[in-house]
Amino acid sequence: MNNVLLNKTLHVSSEQTLERSRWFGPNLVTIIAYASETNGAFSLVKNVIRKGFTPPLHVHTREDESNFVLSGEII
Repeated sequence: MNNVLLNKTLHVSSEQTLERSRWFGPNLVTIIAYASETNGAFSLVKNVIRKGFTPPLHVHTREDESNFVLSGEII
């Protein structure tokens, strides 16, 4: 694992969370960690998605994308 990740803990305050949040259509998107804050290792984004929403078709050519469902379900 990247030594930068092992030696640094990122803390985001409530005010910073609000500053990092944007509406994307009916969904709330919050950047938890930018790639610049993890030495380029990853970005972490929290999405609160409206039921029935489908993201537009897209392709990632330089990065991988993973999704973890914390509550609800994706059909």
